[in-house]
Amino acid sequence: MADQKSVIKLYGMKMSTCTRRVRCVLEEMSLPYEIIPIDLSKGEHKQPAYLALQPFGQIPLLEDTDGAKIFESRAIVRYLVKKYPSEGKGLC
Repeated sequence: MADQKSVIKLYGMKMSTCTRRVRCVLEEMSLPYEIIPIDLSKGEHKQPAYLALQPFGQIPLLEDTDGAKIFESRAIVRYLVKKYPSEGKGLC
């Protein structure tokens, strides 16, 4: 497994459509990532610890290896494709 500092963190629910969109791109690009489960039914997305990361309390949230935090699945996907252009199979 990759060093934790070199692993992208994806906060969300595995079965959420928007989280799945990001997961598909991460998998297609073969980027190492860790999914951090956020249980919406338990209100974890509205807890202070999560709100400190994502002030709107929405999923998904991507935290890159350099600490950058990106919200909104489509914005995350665009960010990944631009930041890691040599990864994957030509997603652009």
